[in-house]
Amino acid sequence: MQNLIVRKGDKRGRYFVTAGGRRCAALFLLAEAGEIGNDFPAECKQREAEDATAISLTKHLHEARRLEMG
Repeated sequence: MQNLIVRKGDKRGRYFVTAGGRRCAALFLLAEAGEIGNDFPAECKQREAEDATAISLTKHLHEARRLEMG
């Protein structure tokens, strides 16, 4: 699994996932189902807000192109 890309939030200890939202959602579903613990470690790479946004946009564009090509 690839690392989640996160950026710091406004409040202390808060982070926003900017790339890997589906992986993050899957982890929450696994935790709700009892398949993993709520404290399951997920590898994250912290980026500055501008870098995190650029990474997210690049991943979305790549995915859109992949889907267009079928």
